[in-house]
Amino acid sequence: MSIVKTLEGGAQIVRVGGGRDAPSYLATHRSIGEPDWQLITMAPLDPVESELQNAVIVTALIFVSLCLLALYWHMRARVCARCSGAAANYSRRPMPN
Repeated sequence: MSIVKTLEGGAQIVRVGGGRDAPSYLATHRSIGEPDWQLITMAPLDPVESELQNAVIVTALIFVSLCLLALYWHMRARVCARCSGAAANYSRRPMPN
């Protein structure tokens, strides 16, 4: 077991096993009673990491969608400005007799 990071309140992120692919856990320590026993609880971090990855993907998709929407509105405004300018020029032409 190797300690990856120490957090506030005595909690630690630890890896059980060797290598970077070893599972990570949130480990907390608590003293129990007179004989100086310690209770160590470990919760897996795999669900947290997968939820984080999903949140990053959704955030990126929303950002790209908003950028595309802003580009669409900008291009639409340019086209509308050209059309209104062309219509104004057309209405100023003298009518043929």
